[in-house]
Amino acid sequence: MHDYSKQLFKELQEKEYVCYTEESYELIGDVDNVVFPFGTTLLPDGDTIHLYCGAADTSIALATGSVSELLERLRKQ
Repeated sequence: MHDYSKQLFKELQEKEYVCYTEESYELIGDVDNVVFPFGTTLLPDGDTIHLYCGAADTSIALATGSVSELLERLRKQ
């Protein structure tokens, strides 16, 4: 399993999407330009979430984010 960790909630002002394709392993593969979530874990601190994703149908990726930041963003919409 590849560990392509990245910050899930980086620069939300610049991007409208919480999860999006940007790395080459997400852009090129059996199904190009697709990232699909398939599992999450909440870390013991109660705020950090890991989102496991399939990338271009060829790789597995891990995105990390903050539950409180996600909820705050949802409240603003």
